[in-house]
Amino acid sequence: MELVEKAGSGIKRIRRLAKKDNIRVEFKTGMFFEVVFYRKIRSKPEVNPKQIRSKSDKQAREKWILDYQIENEVIKTLDIMNQFSVAKDTAARDLRSLIKQNKIIRKGGGNNVWYVLKNEESKNEN
Repeated sequence: MELVEKAGSGIKRIRRLAKKDNIRVEFKTGMFFEVVFYRKIRSKPEVNPKQIRSKSDKQAREKWILDYQIENEVIKTLDIMNQFSVAKDTAARDLRSLIKQNKIIRKGGGNNVWYVLKNEESKNEN
């Protein structure tokens, strides 16, 4: 067909990388050319470590959030996500929990939201 520079030049590379990562790969030819990658079946603990958290992790995150705010005054969801490698929903849940505990206040709106300590807010108003 003269569309391929060198037939099969990427197949060796695919096979080598698949073998390195222990992934089963299958090449099918016929009217079309197909490459089939087979997923690894993962055990439960490997599925999503972000979802396997204990209450002590939540307490540790909340303590870190409050300590971080003492030093930096302001915290954003992204700060928590980066520190603990958790999903945005988890970080937001921790922040909502601290709001319910009356420890922090939400400021801003839309994509520009940040949180401050409750006692810092009262200092800034005076």
